[in-house]
Amino acid sequence: MRRPDYRSGNVVGSSTLRSHLGSGGNAEVWAVEPSGDVAIKISRARNPKSEPYRRFRDEVTILREVGAKPGVLPLIEADIPRRPTKTTPAWFTMPRATRIRDALADYFPIDVVAAVRDIAVTLSELAQVGVHHRDIKPDNMFRLKDTFVIGDFGLATFPDKEAITEAAGRIGPANFLAPELLTSAGAAEGGPADVWMLAKSLWVLVTNQNYPPLGEQRTDRPPMLLSQYVKVPRVELLDRLIERATQYEPAQRPTMVEFADELEAFLGLEAPPVAADDDLSDLAARIKPLTSDSMREAQLRDLAQIEASKLYNRLLSDLRDIEKVVSSVGLPAKVASSQLHANRDAGALGAERAR
Repeated sequence: MRRPDYRSGNVVGSSTLRSHLGSGGNAEVWAVEPSGDVAIKISRARNPKSEPYRRFRDEVTILREVGAKPGVLPLIEADIPRRPTKTTPAWFTMPRATRIRDALADYFPIDVVAAVRDIAVTLSELAQVGVHHRDIKPDNMFRLKDTFVIGDFGLATFPDKEAITEAAGRIGPANFLAPELLTSAGAAEGGPADVWMLAKSLWVLVTNQNYPPLGEQRTDRPPMLLSQYVKVPRVELLDRLIERATQYEPAQRPTMVEFADELEAFLGLEAPPVAADDDLSDLAARIKPLTSDSMREAQLRDLAQIEASKLYNRLLSDLRDIEKVVSSVGLPAKVASSQLHANRDAGALGAERAR
């Protein structure tokens, strides 16, 4: 990896660099003083006519247009000099955000889907005004306070943008890249390519893998299925969505609006209520698919306690009905429910001691 061009204590624009956060091929990112809540992205390009410099300039241009939109990592301030040097480079500042992998490290797969849904909604709204990202991957997704946002618009296309990529050129990360961007990036439509890359990112984030499978992710290939990695209800719906979103033919993929809508519909599906005649074996079968490798023991215990309480209340209600029948013929009947209460209290005490 290339060493940073700058050091802690250097001043760029009005910012004093504090700690190096990361570098790409054409820029580096630093936290700045006096607070750690702001980051600065500094272009390494020195030739204003070069492709890297023009892409950096275009990133600032599009962020000035859409950076205030919820769901986009916003621009705070920027400077694009006509003749950049090491001491006067092109730069822009933005809020410091948490990468999505770190933000979701201890979350359930369903929470990951919700985060990607939020990103998809933002991308669908951008697509409706002609903006396409073309560099979608987990490294460019963040959580800013309580909002999941998309950043790094260096490869984005937008109305009236100057053509930079050659028609037969290649851009972006190969593992996430739509096939048309591998062969003819300059002529490829941004919308279908974004859908492909977001589907690949969804797979990676849900499975907690570093890279997605290459090519189409068909449901008749088990190693490519989310269900081989996580156990969540109706995960096959996500597998089918990813299959459609990674079709080689761009026109066969859903739009970003449709992709976001399907994730929303998936999240809106609720588990069926517990029926009055459910027994413990049914309960066990219901709990099992809700269990993922990352599910914490405390949450499982809480779920079991809630269901056990429902079973207890149904049993108590049945016993009271029996008491009424027995009492109607003159026999004592309070022993059963009293004993049930005693057993319930003793069991709860034992469970508390066992924790």
